Amino acid sequence: MGAIDSSVIAAITAPHLLYAFVWFLPALWRQVFSKPVRAFQTSATVLKVLQVVILLRWYSVKSQHEGLKGLNLMKVPMGQWGAFFLCVFLGQVLNIAVYRVLGEKGVYYGSRLGKKVAWHKEFPFNLVSHPQYVGAVLTITGFSALVYGQAPQGAMTLAGYWASLYAVTALQEQFL
Repeated sequence: MGAIDSSVIAAITAPHLLYAFVWFLPALWRQVFSKPVRAFQTSATVLKVLQVVILLRWYSVKSQHEGLKGLNLMKVPMGQWGAFFLCVFLGQVLNIAVYRVLGEKGVYYGSRLGKKVAWHKEFPFNLVSHPQYVGAVLTITGFSALVYGQAPQGAMTLAGYWASLYAVTALQEQFL
């Protein structure tokens, strides 16, 4: 078994391929779905659930294969706990704020899918560009900090790859 199973790479990549498809081909998405925003939300949610299930399965199987006993939370140093709580908290504050400001239509590319979505400049958009993606990267970083030192081989590389996908998605939305 390699360091990172191809199913994990596929599961982490799939939502970003969906985002790109809807971003670059919104007319086609609208032709296929009568409620394109709802279809996008449902598709993205299903892919995210599969992503978590496949990632947790990989983590468990890979840990056992490497003779790791699983994550022992009692052995996690306080600094790692601090990084975990800080990053996950800040990441989720950004994600929740994006949903509160934009709503379903805004989060799920409503402006690309024929819906009127107002442009917002207040928090969290006045803090960082693409706060939802920054929030996701912070959450990934927080969980990576928590498992660091007890994670199977490839876990940190996988986290870096996952974060880079959010950067690519942000860039495509920003410039393309």
